[in-house]
Amino acid sequence: MANETGFNENPIYLPDRPKEVKFATCSSNKSRKLLNYQTKTSLRDSIKKTIAYIKDNGVKPFKYYLPVEIVNEKTPQSWVKKLI
Repeated sequence: MANETGFNENPIYLPDRPKEVKFATCSSNKSRKLLNYQTKTSLRDSIKKTIAYIKDNGVKPFKYYLPVEIVNEKTPQSWVKKLI
């Protein structure tokens, strides 16, 4: 994304959220085997299409739909301070 958009700012790192999954993987091997699934679009082309869609439709602000009712030392700062 950074290469395609030219946005190369440094990331903002926040403390891990409690009980958050740190590593997850997925695979399309089962779909390939059972459904004869084949990828038709490369990752780079998918990124370019996503960027074009955002340029055409605009960026929408993030909305917090659920209020955080319990705030304590374990509540992620990204929620408390609405950093997104």
